[in-house]
Amino acid sequence: MIAAVLGPDDPLTDDALTGDFRVWQRARGHRYSLDDVLTAHEALRALELRDGRELRDACDLGCGLGSVLLMVAWAHPELAMVGVEAQDVSFELARRNVARNGVEARVRLVHGDLRDPDTRRRARASASRRLDPGVDHVDDDAHGAAAEAHDADAAASAFRGFDLVTGTPPYVPPGQSTPSPDSQKAHARVELRGGIEDYVAAAAELVALDGVVVICGDARFPERAFRGAERVGLHVRRQRDARPRAGRAPLFSVWTFTREPGPFEHALDFVARDDEGQRTEAYFALRTAFGLPPTHDPRAATEPAPHDVHDAHEAFARRERDEAPSGRTGDHASERRAEDEA
Repeated sequence: MIAAVLGPDDPLTDDALTGDFRVWQRARGHRYSLDDVLTAHEALRALELRDGRELRDACDLGCGLGSVLLMVAWAHPELAMVGVEAQDVSFELARRNVARNGVEARVRLVHGDLRDPDTRRRARASASRRLDPGVDHVDDDAHGAAAEAHDADAAASAFRGFDLVTGTPPYVPPGQSTPSPDSQKAHARVELRGGIEDYVAAAAELVALDGVVVICGDARFPERAFRGAERVGLHVRRQRDARPRAGRAPLFSVWTFTREPGPFEHALDFVARDDEGQRTEAYFALRTAFGLPPTHDPRAATEPAPHDVHDAHEAFARRERDEAPSGRTGDHASERRAEDEA
């Protein structure tokens, strides 16, 4: 399985993701980054604003190795989840990471392009099967294509939509850079299977009427998020910019969308390092919100930190208000922005 996809000369590292979730990722491949962590945190914040309404299910589009998917699953053990991923290596890593963290019973992975209507249908069907104990999961190898499609259509038609849809698209349009020869890196950086507009369009089809969508994108072009939302009937409700260091321009933004219109909030910027290049309190608070100690090495062995996730996120909100309005982080930073890190 994964060894056949990765090959014998493609080593994995074993890294902390949350207080007690860990992930395997390629030592020389695409690795989870700050945009994943801040997107997951903004998603948790959005869920907390649902006024006590029951949370049942969530979907992560382009889930990669499973980072955002698993961070949300860690914080909300009541959620059933679906991850959608087209890239072969990332999909196999996600499968392994879901299994190693013991969440197979409530997490399904769909291998396919999120722009494909059939992939979105299978995502809806996967959620319906998992949420309905009377419906068995369809094993693609055990059923013919016609039977699988019939079962998936029946399950998908009964599904009301996801309470939360997240996504961390690549930021570079094709033709604006030379893609990496490594397929996983290339798809994580370049919009080879679509950009934020495609993620927003897929999310609009999958999210429940009262659900929320949280997606990150290039901070230089916020109009892409707003125009993409307008095309599919979503409304931008919050924008959070992330900067690598005080005084520098934002590198990416995280947007929150809903079906219902409402006031727009341009939240305080996330700042990773201060003027002197030191990690900010907001950076450390982001780590501790996911049960990690305030260390810089995600590979360090960690004991699960005792925490209440709601208290942790409230503490994060208090600390971030004391930060200067500028910033973004480093250890979680992906290679595509490594040159911008202090």
